[in-house]
Amino acid sequence: MLKAIIISDTHAGTIEKLGPALISRIKAADVVIHAGDADTDDFMSELKKISRSLYAVRGNCDWGSDLPPKIVFNIEGLRVGVSHGTGNYANVIDRLSYLFSDDDVKMIIFGHTHVPINEDIEGVRFINPGSTSLNRSLKYGTFAELTVEGSSFTARIVSVEDIKEEDAL
Repeated sequence: MLKAIIISDTHAGTIEKLGPALISRIKAADVVIHAGDADTDDFMSELKKISRSLYAVRGNCDWGSDLPPKIVFNIEGLRVGVSHGTGNYANVIDRLSYLFSDDDVKMIIFGHTHVPINEDIEGVRFINPGSTSLNRSLKYGTFAELTVEGSSFTARIVSVEDIKEEDAL
């Protein structure tokens, strides 16, 4: 069984902006996926230091970053595509479907909209973890947790506020 933390649109100069509860989960995760818009190379360097395994792409606010705009990889046999997303939010899913149409992915992870999504669309799971700090649809930050076991997986969107409460118990 593999546990992954998915974040995007962190827009932070340092990982400390994620808060201790999320940093703790990142350190414990087998894999961390950042779907773009970290904003600084310093943030990505810090994230790489605390992650066991990190997959990351460049977002539209990652000026000068040498991260790729798109990656495809396997997690425990699950074929995953990651891209930040571009352009108008209304049809970002269509553009991502086209971008990965030749890659035989079962999951597409993206950011850009700052709005969390965890939905199957035409046989592909689309996951946008939202933003850890600048969520456009909610009053709190979000991220996603992914558990992969064999060929099956579960994914959920998690509120940053909820994990603060869990850690306070």
